[in-house]
Amino acid sequence: MPSSFLKASFRKGTDEFNAIELLLKGPEWDVPEGIAFNDKDGNPRTAARIAWWKDPSSATFPDSVIGVQATQTLPDKKIPKEVFAGFDAVHSGPVTFCGHYWLTGTPTLRTPKVGCVDYSITHKGGALCCYQWDGEKTLTEDKLCVVYRSDTLFEFPKLHRWPFEAMPTLW
Repeated sequence: MPSSFLKASFRKGTDEFNAIELLLKGPEWDVPEGIAFNDKDGNPRTAARIAWWKDPSSATFPDSVIGVQATQTLPDKKIPKEVFAGFDAVHSGPVTFCGHYWLTGTPTLRTPKVGCVDYSITHKGGALCCYQWDGEKTLTEDKLCVVYRSDTLFEFPKLHRWPFEAMPTLW
């Protein structure tokens, strides 16, 4: 990657920035006025990450917006097809694996062509996922590998605190 691309990718509004955002987060859409929701950290949002693997002819807010807490209600309205522009090949093209979506629940394939392997291992009840891909053109659930997080994962022993005078000198 040229350094000029890397530098430009940090400037909001540049084509390079938009390309990196799309690659890492997927498409984001400014929802219609009057609709808002809170993200996983409780921050109010009026732009939504869209599940680009959904069928645009039937995609609605509740089933296609990513990152909305289950306790929130979104209007049962269709999402305009143009929000999915450029993602047509997801249903007929090569298989695609993605992450960075913090999905919850039982890990499952998104479609026979799309597998997400991010099921929030750092959260209680999360899972570490991978897919054993052998070149097949259609994904199958039996090749999705899952390890669920135990309650003790990421619990570390308490650090021993030395008296300041007894600490080793590191410099």
